[in-house]
Amino acid sequence: MKNFKSKVFNYLEETYLIKLNSEQLNALNIINKQLLDLYSKINIVKSLFFKPSGIYIHGPVGVGKSILMEAISKVLKKKLSMFHFNDFITNLQQTKSLKNKTTIINKVTKDKIVIIDELQINNLADAILIFNFLTESKKKKIFIIFTSNRSPKNLYKSIINKRFVSNLKSYLNSNFRVIEFKSTTDYRLINEMGDCFFFSNPRDNYKQQDVLIKKICITKLTPNKVLKNSDLTFKSNNSKRIIDSSFKKICGANFGVIEYKQIVKKFNFIIIRNIPILNEEKKDLIARFITLIDHIYDEKKFLSISSNYGIDKIFKANTKKFEYKRTYSRLIEMGSKVYISKFFKNL
Repeated sequence: MKNFKSKVFNYLEETYLIKLNSEQLNALNIINKQLLDLYSKINIVKSLFFKPSGIYIHGPVGVGKSILMEAISKVLKKKLSMFHFNDFITNLQQTKSLKNKTTIINKVTKDKIVIIDELQINNLADAILIFNFLTESKKKKIFIIFTSNRSPKNLYKSIINKRFVSNLKSYLNSNFRVIEFKSTTDYRLINEMGDCFFFSNPRDNYKQQDVLIKKICITKLTPNKVLKNSDLTFKSNNSKRIIDSSFKKICGANFGVIEYKQIVKKFNFIIIRNIPILNEEKKDLIARFITLIDHIYDEKKFLSISSNYGIDKIFKANTKKFEYKRTYSRLIEMGSKVYISKFFKNL
């Protein structure tokens, strides 16, 4: 833990050219103090009765929660595990027995510090998995940091088993230091957009994305199977690690977290064409699109999208309206000149 805060500062300045704002700095100070207590009591006193608390950071999209967690994970990479919530819940869902809580926690991590970014709960089954994880991690003295766009009291609502949901929220409030980021400024939205991310001219969308593909890969893309357990083919080039797909094909397929994760791991350049108006009739496609964008963003891959509509005019649904705010924010960041320059300076 030596020079922990200064290393976080240095990482953010060197990687993103940014300095912590007051809310990020306050959260980092609290985390630093908690981790100092954690390591001093576990490593020196070795108290069997010490139960490390957790930290729950919540606030609007784009206010600096995730980037702070990224910096912390890079500084403490040998001492913690960091998960985006989608990957984390998938790990829990794949556990064979929910009764075997030790199996659940061992499958996720062997570390004493766990960061879970973008916590969201959309169904009772996931809520039960989270609660099982929390109770077992407390027994094993694991320190957990959550980030979320929702406060604990607004994390999940259900007309079924209201008592359980209430107990989960009470557990979070009782065992976690809750920190709210009150800023309403989405820093991603102030980025200057690049010219090879979003194409919205119906007359030449395809042509412009074809030109972009040629900058990345001179060789013509060919149809290939990209997933072992799917017969669907996508235009791609494995050597240049580029995939080209219509929105209808990549988001209309019966893909979930696992499939999108595999695709994003395999390709560095992802081209998605012809995104339609995302209305209520396309709620399944919206959910898949959100999941896909989460993985592309988390893995820091290049994305180009096209539509006959402006990027701020695409989403027209009520379903996933709250979650899509984060997706829109991330799309803007991935389309910024700063983000794109990391891929194209060597082309």
